[in-house]
Amino acid sequence: MPQPQKSTSSLWIWPFELEEEIGKGGMGVVYRGRFVKNDKRVAVKLLPPDVIDPVILARFEREVKVLKTLRHPNIVYSFGGVCEDKQRFYAMELIEGGTLDELLKTRGGKLPWARAVEYGMQMCAALGYAHERGIIHRDVKPGNFLLTKKGTIKLSDFGLAALMAGKDLTDDGQTMGTFRYMAPEQITGKIEPSPQTDLYSLGCVLFRMIGGQTPFLAKTPGEMLHKHVKEPAPLLSTVIPGCPDSLDELIAQLLEKDPNLRPSNAQEVLQRLKKIHTNDMLVEFPKKSRTFAVPVLDNPVLDNPDEDRVSKSATRPTISGNPKSKTIFTILFCGIVIWNIALHVRSSRQHQAMEYWKKALFDESSGIKNHAGRTLGEMARNDDEALEILGEGLEHSDNTVRLASIDGLFATGSRAKIYEETLRKIRARDKVAGVRASAEDLAQELDKLEAPSSFSWWLLSIPILLGLGLFFGWGQIKKIKETM
Repeated sequence: MPQPQKSTSSLWIWPFELEEEIGKGGMGVVYRGRFVKNDKRVAVKLLPPDVIDPVILARFEREVKVLKTLRHPNIVYSFGGVCEDKQRFYAMELIEGGTLDELLKTRGGKLPWARAVEYGMQMCAALGYAHERGIIHRDVKPGNFLLTKKGTIKLSDFGLAALMAGKDLTDDGQTMGTFRYMAPEQITGKIEPSPQTDLYSLGCVLFRMIGGQTPFLAKTPGEMLHKHVKEPAPLLSTVIPGCPDSLDELIAQLLEKDPNLRPSNAQEVLQRLKKIHTNDMLVEFPKKSRTFAVPVLDNPVLDNPDEDRVSKSATRPTISGNPKSKTIFTILFCGIVIWNIALHVRSSRQHQAMEYWKKALFDESSGIKNHAGRTLGEMARNDDEALEILGEGLEHSDNTVRLASIDGLFATGSRAKIYEETLRKIRARDKVAGVRASAEDLAQELDKLEAPSSFSWWLLSIPILLGLGLFFGWGQIKKIKETM
């Protein structure tokens, strides 16, 4: 087996060229790599050859084995690896958005609860998939959730993962995992790890994302572990008022000391988060009652109504001719009228929605700025007004509004190119590092895209319909003129 060979600028481990170190931990070093056969960029996790601890070697081999069996959009994708002699490595998809832990540090330590719920749903999807296959992660924490540039969560680092039906790699009673997110049964070692073990850690992660701190604070690891085992977890609402009661209740249940009192599985947690997402985040606009004003006509009183009626009927033009042509003309005319009414109604509803999401984006007290930004981004794919609102947000004094606007522009694709100059200024001058980084990511995405076409193909439908109407109705119009 070829050993890694160092060149003047890179490290080689066939068939990968390792370009730069992008991560390091107790289970190895992660490099950005290039697969020489097709130039595809990957991440390569390498265990140094001087590591001889049999437990670490066995855990690394288990991680390679576990990741091969997991194929889920919220779990990092592994391309396989090698564990021979002193050479142990595996390649996985390259995720360049950083970790959730890094994101929290750039966003003031916490996220809006609405954004945390969205991330929590993806976390549950990943954990539920692994649990169904008999795999417990046992190290659920913000640092092990990777983020793509589009905001997708990817669960990584299965080095401590245990197979429910298999034998643990550690001695009885030995604790594993990161102590700020460890379940009581992990600490005491009295109960075998279960899916509920990961759910407790998930509760700690949700608490951290929303509250800006873990459930328990301590000066020493020993004190922290003691609190996990003995002290009841605080309610999230005591740390950050304003979160929905249903979310507060769910996190409290996830942090129960007794695993049997926690939710039964990750799928249950996912469904409850979806319900919170639907009931507390998506606002349904009330339907306005419609009133119709009846016009009062100022009609003169006729001296001889019968005579006037006869004279009008005698001079009124009549339509005659082919009944089929009349029917087609009538259908086309009605279709145009109905289509225009539908466009007007749709435009009115879109305007109402636009006003709501604009208020949610710019309101200082709003807790759903990120959700508002992304919703406006979806609308801006076909709506110039929504695109202009996001443009205003880029220059707002509130850094959370600027971040939400940048997130929204990711969804607009090449239409965001009109703000390239604004993004360039943000990258160079913004005082907040997280805003500069997000603007840089968006600018890089826009560089890969072509400018959008300004022609709206749907406009062709108007002259086509009018032309068909005139074609079929021309004969009738001529007859009307002849009678006038």
